[in-house]
Amino acid sequence: MTDNTLTFEQIKDEFLKCKKSPEYFISNYIKVIHPIRGLVNFELYPFQKRILGDIQEYQSTILRKFRQAGATTICAAYALWFCIFNSHKTVIVLSKDDDASKEVVGRIRVMHEELPEWLKPALKKDAEHTIKFENLSVIRSKASGKQSGRSISASLLILDEAAFIEHIDTIWAAASPTLSTGGKVIALSTVNGVGNWFHRIYTEAINKENAFHPIDIKWQEHPEYHPVQGFEYLYIQDWYKKNRTKYTFREWRQEYECSFEGTGDTYIDSEILVSLKENCNKDYYIKYNNRMRVWKDPDPHHEYALAADPSIGRERDYSAFQIIDIYNGEQVAEFYSNRTPINEFAKIIADEGRAYNTAYVLSERNGIGNNLIYFLKETLEYENLVMD
Repeated sequence: MTDNTLTFEQIKDEFLKCKKSPEYFISNYIKVIHPIRGLVNFELYPFQKRILGDIQEYQSTILRKFRQAGATTICAAYALWFCIFNSHKTVIVLSKDDDASKEVVGRIRVMHEELPEWLKPALKKDAEHTIKFENLSVIRSKASGKQSGRSISASLLILDEAAFIEHIDTIWAAASPTLSTGGKVIALSTVNGVGNWFHRIYTEAINKENAFHPIDIKWQEHPEYHPVQGFEYLYIQDWYKKNRTKYTFREWRQEYECSFEGTGDTYIDSEILVSLKENCNKDYYIKYNNRMRVWKDPDPHHEYALAADPSIGRERDYSAFQIIDIYNGEQVAEFYSNRTPINEFAKIIADEGRAYNTAYVLSERNGIGNNLIYFLKETLEYENLVMD
């Protein structure tokens, strides 16, 4: 319906529906620019409705997304709804750089311009980084910087591509107190390795260790990748074959599978590491308070090798050993701990080595490895130490 065909009562009814539901507002009145089709209605897919429902329900959300999911556009549309139907509110969109921050405001500007007149509030300010409405609600975009968080006082904070925002730890430490009085925060991003703020906050959210509600979406949920009902699997496979070759294994895992790959290149190819992790035999039992996994007990007719990598045992510095069946090269047991003193580590190695038919024990010899060898040889009198 156009503005001219709506009665006053219909406009009132539509306005109240939009105010009550951001999904209704976006699905019926928001237009976006599609890279191929131009200006189109923003028809929300089921997974996008799920995103919208969660960011409306929870005060703090963190979204791990795949490329081209439309998540930034959803947040832009939600920000517009938030300001139209609430007065004196401040929305801050923090982006990885200035171009990205202006681009988000540009999307919101198009959405606002295409609204029907009865739903479109007048603007008091319209600039590259700021849109201010007549009800005194305002949307501001910022590029990341060390001091970005100092000037943030937001009713709604959107961290766009949070895994790529520089100084985000400092920014978050400064900005989070302003949200403690009831403000909302949405952190969304494709992944960018491990150990950064986004990876840490998302992992804590999954483990229910912080106040963020985690949202996960998969590229297989996107209807454009399987539009023909009844042939979804075949179409997904066809789309996958056409697009998978455009990316390295690592890039695909990060951009579309939303996998937190380690930063930088690894000595062993990441595809092999992922395959090992995904195909690990779950048929094992544990020893030493979950520090050791055993897949096979010793065979009296086989010989074994135990390769040990000792460490000081703090934080991410782990002591470990593997027990390998020399007869067939099969891994039969492993030990992994960052809280085992070196003398206890030596005792466990000696006990397990003897259990596995006095296995050949090979240890790293630099640093604390010398202490391990001393304990094994002089104190525990282990008789099958091997040195290359």
